[in-house]
Amino acid sequence: MSAGGFHSLALTKDGKVYAWGRNDFGQANVVQEIQGKVKSISAGSRQNIAVIQVSDPKKDDR
Repeated sequence: MSAGGFHSLALTKDGKVYAWGRNDFGQANVVQEIQGKVKSISAGSRQNIAVIQVSDPKKDDR
């Protein structure tokens, strides 16, 4: 979990993010394309950051 100014984030074991609280600046919105790929989260006063795992196409071809 991570707490921002007036919103919070939670990261599940399977890489999904949940957000709640004030959404004056879109800080409680979660981009659906990253669900299941998130490794770490951090909430700021009006912003968030997520570290996601991206597959390496060179390794996927082997």
